[in-house]
Amino acid sequence: MLFHLRHRLHYLYAAPAILECQILRLRPREDAHQRLFSHHLSVSPEPSLISRGSDEFGNVETRAWFLGETPDLTLEVQSTVETVRVNPFDFIIEENWMTLPWEDRLAKVRPTLAPYLPAIKDSSLRGFAEGIRRDGGGEILPFLLRLNKWLHERLARETRLEGPPRSPAETILLGRGACRDLAVAFMALARSQGIPSRFVTGYHEGDPANPRKELHAWVEVFLPGGGWRGFDPSVGLAVADRHIALAAAPEAPETAVVTGAFTSTRAGSQLETEVLFLDETA
Repeated sequence: MLFHLRHRLHYLYAAPAILECQILRLRPREDAHQRLFSHHLSVSPEPSLISRGSDEFGNVETRAWFLGETPDLTLEVQSTVETVRVNPFDFIIEENWMTLPWEDRLAKVRPTLAPYLPAIKDSSLRGFAEGIRRDGGGEILPFLLRLNKWLHERLARETRLEGPPRSPAETILLGRGACRDLAVAFMALARSQGIPSRFVTGYHEGDPANPRKELHAWVEVFLPGGGWRGFDPSVGLAVADRHIALAAAPEAPETAVVTGAFTSTRAGSQLETEVLFLDETA
């Protein structure tokens, strides 16, 4: 799928503000799942210095520095992206990793995966995961598919534009959550079985007839023989060519599309955001 998208963010401050360095993660990533054909970022007011680099997880970060005060900050990106993963199951898992639990074996074999396997101390979460694992015969793919389906069917979706993800236990207890809440719950349940998992921020096609979209979140798990593969409990599907990834990291805050502070004589700011898929061609 070929997508052309525009994402605009407008921050309006309660009083003229001095901006500290703003870290932007708005450039779609380039990997085996998607290709980036064009990308343009505009920033107002114009930064005094702007640079682009990679963070410790391989995400592209743009850092912008500013001089003086400003009443607002406007960021707008236009990107053309092709998603190429039509079949989300085009891999064969290595034989030694077909069954669960993995405990901490994978982190020991591949130490670079350790950040994606923090300890899960909540026994209730582990109990949920073990029940799903037994229902799937103890095999990795049936577990992931059942976990995705379980969260999708058990938890109602809600729109919550601000605030960090809820804890997995709170999301399950409430029986509802935004996409980021479901993603964090998926990660915790998968990690309890020794599966390295990371949080992904990006976009989802949703209803093709509606060009207006929202930022979206889902999960990628590391599978020996398959690499990082996506699962989206908000839609109950494995990720194929309808998702566009911006950033991935062990925890949700590390994928925020904008990170940065400001100082002002009055606290407070308002954010207006708009995501449009301007056209798309199969």
